[in-house]
Amino acid sequence: MQIGVSIDVILLGAAMLTLTAGVLSLMLMHRPTFLEPPLFLVVSSVLYTVSVLGTVVHDAVPFTVGATMVVAGALGGIVAAYTAACKALCGCYPPRELYMGAGIMLVAQIGLADLTRDLVPIMVSSSAINGIGAAVMAVCVARASRQADAITTVALTLPFAVTALAYGMRPAIYAAAPSFETYVATTVLIAMIMAVGALVLTLGLAFLQIAQAKAAMAAARQTAEEANEAKSAFLRALSHELRTPLNAVIGFAELLRRPYGRGSEIVTPRETGDHIHGAGVHMLSIIEDLLDLSLIEARQIRLVEEPVTLDQIVNAAETLLRPMAGKRDVTLRIAPWDPVGGGDVPSVQADRRRLVQAVVNLGSNAIKFSPRGSTVTLRMGADETGTRIEVIDRGPGMTPAEIVEAQRLFGRPTATEDPSMGGAGIGLPLTRELVEAHGGMLRLHSIKGEGTTAEILLPPARTVVREEAAEAGGAAAIQPISAVG
Repeated sequence: MQIGVSIDVILLGAAMLTLTAGVLSLMLMHRPTFLEPPLFLVVSSVLYTVSVLGTVVHDAVPFTVGATMVVAGALGGIVAAYTAACKALCGCYPPRELYMGAGIMLVAQIGLADLTRDLVPIMVSSSAINGIGAAVMAVCVARASRQADAITTVALTLPFAVTALAYGMRPAIYAAAPSFETYVATTVLIAMIMAVGALVLTLGLAFLQIAQAKAAMAAARQTAEEANEAKSAFLRALSHELRTPLNAVIGFAELLRRPYGRGSEIVTPRETGDHIHGAGVHMLSIIEDLLDLSLIEARQIRLVEEPVTLDQIVNAAETLLRPMAGKRDVTLRIAPWDPVGGGDVPSVQADRRRLVQAVVNLGSNAIKFSPRGSTVTLRMGADETGTRIEVIDRGPGMTPAEIVEAQRLFGRPTATEDPSMGGAGIGLPLTRELVEAHGGMLRLHSIKGEGTTAEILLPPARTVVREEAAEAGGAAAIQPISAVG
């Protein structure tokens, strides 16, 4: 350049600063989840460097080439830096219109440079475009970084704000002292601002990365603490569940060693054996539920599928639940199938034993928490959303928070904290996993003080059409799900 070597040295220094920012950005790319933001900062630094070098070599290259390097590098660098900030803060790209608008503005500026071959129109247009764009970006970044700490927010917002201010002041400074030296001075100032801004943005990304790592560590710690609390709650519940039948086994075994009762009230060995058998069956059911859960979590459970009608599932579950309902003086009722449009009870392709197990789990919970003399209803239904089995009780009901807790493994909602109610917090999570293994959903609808409806919903794809059921030897002829209201 003709105005002195010192200006070239400053511009080259600015170029080195932007390249340094690019190298530092590359060093931030060690985390697989944090690759794109530093990558866009590298691109921004390279484009800023191109803009600065365009000012340095503009005397040695054609005017349009030098002008293109300056305007394309500056505008592209700002857009790339904004993309890096968006990816870091929101995990998303800016609107597509931003890139389209930047491309149109760039082509217009290059056309203006080639047409006029004058620095003033280029300076004014680039100052307006880059200044307004940087100001809008500063506001957007400030809003997006409100959840970050103050240092990170400043580091990510300040480069755009200062760039907008510099570009905004540039035409005013030139108007006050219109000369080539003023143009160069303002260009050098903006080049240094972009270089320092690239470094500050890199530091901002580093601060953000550190904050995200701390947040991830805190979340992992919280998860570990919750898992540890769940384990402790499970051990407490399981110890109660196993201690009670074990005490029964030990107690009745002692009775076998000596006479018990008087006259007609003497307990026979058969009755004692029945008590021991019942306690052993209860412990075995808990262990089997735990094994089922472990298989499901390990993705090793295999469904033995066959066409089975909903009433076969419900009737089998009702047979298993009847003794428990009788002991608690609860009426167990199967709601009659209400055919809509002449449809029979639908048949589904499913693992019969697993679905019966799911219904029994829901039914035992309903009976357990139902007041004496009340009724628990098993109801079947079907519509365009799929086939369903509902278990309806008039127990204490649950709040939304208690519903969430009840579905958590080893969870015991407030309404179920009475140890006499039993339950290790396994049944509902296991039922949910069994239903989801069929591609279905378990939904709980409850009103505090009024009762709970537990719904197993199987998708339409599980419904078996009449011909398929007949070929498979199905027990019932059925209509497609669309024909069942």
